[in-house]
Amino acid sequence: MSPSIAKTIGEYIAAESFSRLPPEVIHKSRLCVLDSIGCLLGAINLPVSRMMQNFTGDLAVGHGVGLLDPAVAAFRTATLINALDFDDIYEKGHPGATVIAAALSMAAQRQCSGADFLEAVIAGYEVSCRIGISLLHRTSRKTLHGHGTWQVFGATAAAAKLMRLDAGQAAQAIAIAAVNAPVASVMKTVYGKKPSMAKNNFGAAAQTGVNAARLAAAGFEGPLDVFEGETGFWRMAGADECDFGRLTRAFGSTYEIFKIGFKHGLSRAACRRAATSSQWRELMLRPAST
Repeated sequence: MSPSIAKTIGEYIAAESFSRLPPEVIHKSRLCVLDSIGCLLGAINLPVSRMMQNFTGDLAVGHGVGLLDPAVAAFRTATLINALDFDDIYEKGHPGATVIAAALSMAAQRQCSGADFLEAVIAGYEVSCRIGISLLHRTSRKTLHGHGTWQVFGATAAAAKLMRLDAGQAAQAIAIAAVNAPVASVMKTVYGKKPSMAKNNFGAAAQTGVNAARLAAAGFEGPLDVFEGETGFWRMAGADECDFGRLTRAFGSTYEIFKIGFKHGLSRAACRRAATSSQWRELMLRPAST
């Protein structure tokens, strides 16, 4: 009997190793990190940054070090990376905001090397992208649409890797993330009457992903058959079908991260749409002091 898809993903997360990664994959992962950090720094003076400071100001944990809980930190970082809509692009979605937010927040809490960090980033991209591209929509821009719903898995994979979860724990983390993923809300938060802070739900996706890894480490379990059958995650995410082969094929030997693109200039912002929205630009580009 073949292992469940969640188990296959868990095995990949646990097995991925910096030592076996092709140099060009490592190079691309560094570019992805730099791009997301640039987006993060670009958001510092936006109103959303001040709002986030108000939200997290009394949530620091630790003995005087002022670190945020890693899940809260992931929420903040993912939201800010996505704030200007300059974050990276894939065939579907913008995986960097959730993957790198989770990796940064978890790395701040644990001892890890640069190699460990890039390992986690790469694992996050591979899991996130494969699950996202496996969700098939036969009609464009369905009434049920959103990327945070599946990008939760990239955050989960990155956090699980940095926490050094074994294959079984990583599989449980993926299953837990699946049943706690944010709803696909883009048709209201982006294409509704008014722009919303929720937007792609990337903050919630990153937070949920980090917590899914932590729950699995604590012994919680999820439904390991969550991807399979007519009631699988693809159905929960509003897809018409699931390409199961594309989801699991060639894990660890071919890399989706090569297909990640970067936006250049305002005309590329927000998937070529929000740059023409005066309402969204007014919200996002208003000086933080106003």
